[in-house]
Amino acid sequence: MRRAAASIPDEGRNQSMRALLADLAIAALPDLSDSARDIDTWEDYRSFTKEDV
Repeated sequence: MRRAAASIPDEGRNQSMRALLADLAIAALPDLSDSARDIDTWEDYRSFTKEDV
């Protein structure tokens, strides 16, 4: 990531993720444990951890 950031203007500051990742080789991997969920809310967190907050 540091190498990728260094290759774009201002070492990636205020750049889009698309610009940062453009030259990287990305591999898709299966999420067998369902651990890559998007957690934006406390409800999401509770659902993911099965805990009360």
